[in-house]
Amino acid sequence: MIIFAGHTNQTMKRHISAILSAMLLLASCSEELSQTPAVSFVTSGPVSVEFENAKFSIVSRNYTSKEACTIPVIFSGTAEKGVDYTVSSEAFVLGGDAPVDSIVVTALVLGSDKTVNMSLNLPDGIEAGTHRTAGFTLQDKFGYMTFGSSHSLLADTLTFTLGVLDRNGKAQAVGKDADITVSVNTEKSTAVEGTHFEFADSSHVTIKAGSAAGKLRLATIGEPVEGQDIIVLDISYDKGLYGEGLIQQSTIAVLGGRFASLEGKWKIDTLITDSVYMKNIWGESCTLLEELPKFKATDAVTFSMETCTFTPSFSSGFRNYFTGASHLWKDASYTLDKGEEEYADLQLFMFDNTNRWFSVEEQSEDKNSLVGIRMIQDEETSEDLLDLYILDHNSKAFMPELEYDEEKPTAASRGRYLNAVFRKN
Repeated sequence: MIIFAGHTNQTMKRHISAILSAMLLLASCSEELSQTPAVSFVTSGPVSVEFENAKFSIVSRNYTSKEACTIPVIFSGTAEKGVDYTVSSEAFVLGGDAPVDSIVVTALVLGSDKTVNMSLNLPDGIEAGTHRTAGFTLQDKFGYMTFGSSHSLLADTLTFTLGVLDRNGKAQAVGKDADITVSVNTEKSTAVEGTHFEFADSSHVTIKAGSAAGKLRLATIGEPVEGQDIIVLDISYDKGLYGEGLIQQSTIAVLGGRFASLEGKWKIDTLITDSVYMKNIWGESCTLLEELPKFKATDAVTFSMETCTFTPSFSSGFRNYFTGASHLWKDASYTLDKGEEEYADLQLFMFDNTNRWFSVEEQSEDKNSLVGIRMIQDEETSEDLLDLYILDHNSKAFMPELEYDEEKPTAASRGRYLNAVFRKN
């Protein structure tokens, strides 16, 4: 309601008449304006993006002519037309026998971060709608290919992962099937394909649309040969569509079939080198025997062959040595003299996250230690057992009177190494 305070009815009538006249005039102008043809991009960016293609569309208003009207497009941006991208048309067309209301921009180079800008070059008599310009950044690569791990261990067989990442290194599902081929780097490998190992199924994997990973399998041929036990793998793929992920080369150490059961979790079964064991060797010449690791039934360890990782779970004093997850790598074979004419043929592994001092208060500067492992069998059940030897330490926590070798493994003699047996969980 409009109120005119302090005016006569006649004055009010004149004001109302003037307002109505103005409203009619505005309505007439609006009607006239609404009849003028106008063109706009549907949005300021593409209406759809599918793989290499980005689709830009226009909408028109009040174009009723049967004659075709060509609306050229001016292309700009940091990307170069014909080099970084192509277009399905250089212009939109209104009306006529062959109207063109969409243009597809096809990226020739993905992941360049270059931009494409489009501007409507409107002819006389055509107005600009909401979006006279549109643009976008050329599409990223469809993904970044990578091995799942840079280092792995091969017992009898090994299943390893090939994955697709986004630009931030997170797993990303592919929109269409992606092919990867794995090849042996013969210059860096010491093991020979067909002699020491083989691809169990194929050296080619297709990562299916909607998935972010695929798998391949390697298998050993016979037992490993000293000096011929390293496999180095490369990957290849369409680098126009996919970029280089985090790991482009993977190194695999051949352990042989005797370690086929190493993968997985093991719980402690027996602690060999407890304080009683050590006192029988050293008598009263060593002190702080009570600080030696004690048997705790909850102690466990987990091995991953694909990622070359060792994950400890200790509540006993072993936690002061295995301070966290370690990467491990195959080292030399080693024959340990256990005394009393008993020997243990061990495979040494280098662990990269240990406290060589076994100390609660101090952390050794050198965190790399050699650990010996062999697989034995339970005489009653024939189950595989994991026989583990900590034979590379310089303990400050127990038996401080002992002297250690300068070269690794520093504690590889009876009365200095620690030994525990684990059973598969």
